[in-house]
Amino acid sequence: MKMIVYRTILFLIISSACLANDWPVWRGPQANRISPESKWRPSALKPRAKIIWRGNVGSGHSSFAIRSGKLYTMGNIDNQDFIYCLDAKTGREIWKFRYDSPKGNYGGPRSTPVLDGNYLYTLSREGKVHCIDVANRSVKWTRDIVKSEGIKIPTWGLASSAIIEGNLVLFNAGKHGIALNKKNGNTVWAGPGSETSYASPVIYTSGQKKCAAIFSAKSINAVEVRSGKLLWSYPWRTKHDVNAADPVVADKKMFISSGYNTGACLLDISGGKPKKIWQNKSMANHFNSCVLLDGHLYGVSGNTGTGQLVCLEFATGKEKWRHGRGYEGLMAADGKLIIMDKKGFLTIAAATPNGYSEIASSQVLTDRSAKNWTVPVLANGFIYCRNSNGDIACVNVN
Repeated sequence: MKMIVYRTILFLIISSACLANDWPVWRGPQANRISPESKWRPSALKPRAKIIWRGNVGSGHSSFAIRSGKLYTMGNIDNQDFIYCLDAKTGREIWKFRYDSPKGNYGGPRSTPVLDGNYLYTLSREGKVHCIDVANRSVKWTRDIVKSEGIKIPTWGLASSAIIEGNLVLFNAGKHGIALNKKNGNTVWAGPGSETSYASPVIYTSGQKKCAAIFSAKSINAVEVRSGKLLWSYPWRTKHDVNAADPVVADKKMFISSGYNTGACLLDISGGKPKKIWQNKSMANHFNSCVLLDGHLYGVSGNTGTGQLVCLEFATGKEKWRHGRGYEGLMAADGKLIIMDKKGFLTIAAATPNGYSEIASSQVLTDRSAKNWTVPVLANGFIYCRNSNGDIACVNVN
């Protein structure tokens, strides 16, 4: 009996350790694009990356949700969106669900599927929300929030990933976002239907309140999560109304950044209204947001295809270094940056303010006609990369 108990405890410990390295939601388990994973080897990219499997899921920019050996993503084929469940270690298709959706410009879905318990939440560029029971492989509920709430679709389609908070699922749709009951899809609250932009909501705490930072086309807005009440709005104008990089919130401060030479700003949000601490053009995130590590921001500055890797001091905005050109998106793990560039190279670099320090680099995506805007994901010793044509490469870094 004791042996059985010991084995059970050991199994639970091992299972918990494995689950800790999953990546089930947009921005990862800590909601900051930083993985807690440490037992992986950046040097495994040398002399070239070990590709475990390749696949194709159709056009789009959806990233990955990964849990319990399964990978979820989205793509568009012949004006139909597909939601996929794949075996994360082999790429084998386990199931897929489809619905009609126009491919659109820079085609396919932008949103990343998000897991919450047994349910997967997705959003199409045209405003169709699906809640799928992944255990039963069935649709629990679906909503068209554009039709029901009169939301104006922005130029390049809705792009927000689902953000789960308590019993709510939030999306950036409309000026101040929308919250649905995650169990049945009913609208709990919705802001005005105009001025949607592309970033996903960011949850933070102010006093005793749960708040959400939501970019509109012309401002960054804070709302109370429970009620949707607008708490404050700070003007932030960008060419083409593209505010696509998620805000970064830490220490009662909020960092915002946009492309088209707009630049970046740090706001003090400790009071009732935001106050500017600094603003400059040293960081101009086009699509992908920065990561914050040890008091420094690391991100891609400049529009896609021309972006440079930049390090800024969070508190002051002081530029510490910049490097190269053509970077697209990044995440971080174990004090290292995991970066994709426009030529399909996956690069690992040290996250240090002392200067750019490359550890390893290898080309993993080879289609030069595709865009490599999708954020790579590290989960359980594998890095998953994807391009706009739907090509996926699974790289072993164990």
